[in-house]
Amino acid sequence: KKMKTKIFFVTTNHNKYLEACSIFRNSDFSVIHKEDKYHEIQSNDLESIVQYGLKTLSIKSIYPIMIEDSGLFIKNLNGFPGPYSSYIFNKLGNSGLLKLMKKVENRQAVFKSVLGYSTSSSSIKIFEGYVSGKITTKQVGESGFGFDPIFIPDGYTETFSQMDVETKSSLSHRGRSIYLLKKFLEI
Repeated sequence: KKMKTKIFFVTTNHNKYLEACSIFRNSDFSVIHKEDKYHEIQSNDLESIVQYGLKTLSIKSIYPIMIEDSGLFIKNLNGFPGPYSSYIFNKLGNSGLLKLMKKVENRQAVFKSVLGYSTSSSSIKIFEGYVSGKITTKQVGESGFGFDPIFIPDGYTETFSQMDVETKSSLSHRGRSIYLLKKFLEI
């Protein structure tokens, strides 16, 4: 039996790791969770955050590695919370964001994921995934994490939080960026 190639996913978010595992389940790659902090610069650009994070990790890390950053960009809030989504979620939660949007009629939003993959300090590949949808008026669903209970992808009637991991991964921004990495690795 062929040994699987290990990819170290550096994240403090166990749920992100589980999504990656579900995508790489039937492949020649094994995703290993490496819970390590890295310096995240403050930027309005997710790719800059990921590039910088990979460069700071590559000094002390084993290869290959991947990191991911994502954000919820709400059209009528001028893209807020965007790259500050994790911070806003930790401070306001879903209920706070819904209060902020109480009088907002156009609830269009985009989830964006930027995944960085590196095999050496000089080799960085970036993969981006997007999913459009809308923000609900109340939290719905028990699974998922973050803003999943308030986001319905276009063409669906359920929030990410109402979907199982496999379904969500096939539709989500993060799932799409991870699928692009998987496709790149399988060439």
